[in-house]
Amino acid sequence: MEEDVSNNFKERLKCEEKAKVEIEQKLVKSIESQDVLNTKVESLENELHTMVDEKQTIAHEVDVLKDCLLQFKGVREGLREEGDDEIDEDELLQKQKEKLLDLIDVSRVQRRLKLVETEKGSLHFDLEAERKAREENHELLSKWEAKYENELSIKCKVERELQMLQAKLNVMQDYYAKRDVEMQGKLGKEQSCRESTEMKLAEKDEKTSQFEQMLEDYKTM
Repeated sequence: MEEDVSNNFKERLKCEEKAKVEIEQKLVKSIESQDVLNTKVESLENELHTMVDEKQTIAHEVDVLKDCLLQFKGVREGLREEGDDEIDEDELLQKQKEKLLDLIDVSRVQRRLKLVETEKGSLHFDLEAERKAREENHELLSKWEAKYENELSIKCKVERELQMLQAKLNVMQDYYAKRDVEMQGKLGKEQSCRESTEMKLAEKDEKTSQFEQMLEDYKTM
């Protein structure tokens, strides 16, 4: 019975060891995954800062563009004020085109600004997703660590119980070994006594037979 209990605890201990190894492997994978997430989040944050700086630059360009447009609208008035009242329409259009070439293309800037806003929104979304994934992974890691500690505690407890059972088993084995020696000695003594008694009985039987024979001889005389 003690041996069965010991074997059961050994099997349980093997299961706990296997569970411990599995949890350690999951912890390693979780840490590696978190390192990847941290790197990705850092990259996204840097990209976001770059996009914000670029947006500020574009916003400044838009302000400059607005000033240029106001200047462009005043080209005709400016030319008139400079004494170019007699300038023909073609020449005026040419000067306006030249002025326009010096300005920033409004539609291009607007498209670029819209693209930056879109990319910024997408980046914010990705960043939040990565942060959420990191938080969930951290929570999972905490659960695995708690489970590992619990399994380790159970393992230590089972090992102590196994040691106690093994000690009891050793004591019982020693006890029964001593009892066996004592019983063998006792049986040996009893065997010797029985053999001695049988020999004495045989001698008495022989003497009795002799006396009986002597008695018969006496009667026939």
